[in-house]
Amino acid sequence: MINNTMGEGNTSTRDMSTINNTMGEGSTSTRDMSTDKINVDLNEYPIEDISLENGYSGTVSEHFDHDIVANDVLEVEEIETYEKENIVSSSQNIEINEFAEEVDRDETYNETNIVPFVGQIFLSEEEAFAFYKRYAYQHGFSVRKGRFIKRNGIMRRRDFFCHREGRSSLKIIEPLKEQRNRESTRCECKAYLRISLQKSHDIFPSEWRVTKFVVEHNHVLLTQSEVRFLPANRTISEDDIERIFLLKEGGLSVRQLMRVIELEKNVKHGYLPFIERDIRNLFVKTKKKVERYDAKDLLKYCEDAKKSCSKFQYAYTLDEERRLEHIFWSPASCSDWYQKYGDVVVFDTTYKVNSYEMPFGIFVGMNSHGKTVLFGCALLRNETISAFRWLMKTFISLMKKPPKTILTDQDPWMKEAISKDLPSTKHSFCIWHITFKFSSWFNAILRDKYSKWCSDFYELYKLETCEEFEHQWPKVVAKYNLQSNKHVKGLYEIRNYWALAYLRDHFFGGMTTTGRSESINAFIKRFINSHTSLSDFTKQVDVAIDDIKQKEDHDIMLEKCKRINLKLMSPLQEQAHGVLTRFAFQKFQEEFERSTQYSIHHENGICWQCSMWNDTSEFRKES
Repeated sequence: MINNTMGEGNTSTRDMSTINNTMGEGSTSTRDMSTDKINVDLNEYPIEDISLENGYSGTVSEHFDHDIVANDVLEVEEIETYEKENIVSSSQNIEINEFAEEVDRDETYNETNIVPFVGQIFLSEEEAFAFYKRYAYQHGFSVRKGRFIKRNGIMRRRDFFCHREGRSSLKIIEPLKEQRNRESTRCECKAYLRISLQKSHDIFPSEWRVTKFVVEHNHVLLTQSEVRFLPANRTISEDDIERIFLLKEGGLSVRQLMRVIELEKNVKHGYLPFIERDIRNLFVKTKKKVERYDAKDLLKYCEDAKKSCSKFQYAYTLDEERRLEHIFWSPASCSDWYQKYGDVVVFDTTYKVNSYEMPFGIFVGMNSHGKTVLFGCALLRNETISAFRWLMKTFISLMKKPPKTILTDQDPWMKEAISKDLPSTKHSFCIWHITFKFSSWFNAILRDKYSKWCSDFYELYKLETCEEFEHQWPKVVAKYNLQSNKHVKGLYEIRNYWALAYLRDHFFGGMTTTGRSESINAFIKRFINSHTSLSDFTKQVDVAIDDIKQKEDHDIMLEKCKRINLKLMSPLQEQAHGVLTRFAFQKFQEEFERSTQYSIHHENGICWQCSMWNDTSEFRKES
């Protein structure tokens, strides 16, 4: 896809260097998604420059005649302008051509399913934009992002406009300067979709809700055969880009390679989701980058780090073609942190390295100051059970001990790997990753009852005992008539992994989500882009580690300079104040203060009952 390929910082797309690497020796024209590889051979092989049509490797102006070059330059500029106005890169963009194919394949497709409605919920701005883009394609127009409102640096509202919204700006014509004379398509169309960011409860993610939807257009809408030519709807998928460069290396012209792709895809002539001009723009904008020594540099970095400090730990595997498959590393500081604070571990693989789309897994925890620390990092070829099992075995082998508890997302392969290789570790699912899916699961079913369902689920989540949970769960499910819902059944089957009633006997250090990993991911992404090599990526991880160390030193300084006032004069509290950090002592002080509100009294002449005196001057049973 052109949009995704050219977008900056898009973590869900592969860098063009990956495509070029795939063109090296031994590559095939298709890619097995389950065994995606880093196409950087550890053995040396010659660099092959990307050539233009017919194998000629000169410049565009050398290859084409003057008239064609002039037209192509204008066409490139035109596409660039259209991209600025209409094409928005997104890590979750759904390709328009896939929408059309899906509609064609499914004759029973209900078109009302993709008509926006006020109150509709999306999990992200990108998801909402992709939905409206899909709707626009079926109704004969394209969309672009428009007005937005930010508060404290966070997007709170966003409008999506018809591509013909607004009016054309006046142009200054300079007779002596070559200029394009392209007419504007804008006609002040008022059709738009507005979404606003809202949040119901702490355990639920912030969600984007449709607050306004204007359907009417003031212009003629295009037919399905016409709308595909709009620049926003002309896309080249990642697989097509790989195929285009392979055919180009074989000496085929643009027209020839397009015909080959049409035959391979069994597509009617002229009905590919891109045109010749898009391929020419791709050739002009893209240059081949062969990172021959990327994997070697990464391994050399780890080897040198191990020589300079024996506490540095790393391990890796190669495939049968001597290409890097998986790698795990833990710098000296991370190993020390794990020995101190490794009782609770959060493992997350939500971020992917752009160059190769490799899942980047991080093990994080919390130090005695309540700050996030990094225990180790991993780059995996894929997210399969074999990859996770290798990682968990390697982690325990190098770090010398398993954690007491581990928090992950709801990945079935990860769940199986942890159960087999960390049998003594309590495994819990991030509650945020579960509630993240609620709007897609229940919003359309419950409609106006959705918010109430979320509130009731939150109360179930907080219940104290397993008996209470088992008693209340069927009542709440029956209240919303969800007894046969597959998602509700699935939640009940994994209740031991997310319900607090089943987790209270295990230590989690106050962590119930994988959110701590997000801060490290966000920090690393500030310094990398789609062209970042693997060795440079590891250096940016080191920068993140240095940042953690600096914050830890700052917290230690604060410990020495600031004093905490004791709320209750008690020998136990004074002793705790002398040995705990400010963060840990504040937690202790909260619990210690609560302990004075409990009362133990005799009940029925048989047992003792512990109760807490609440605000209504009544005893409330706690245990």
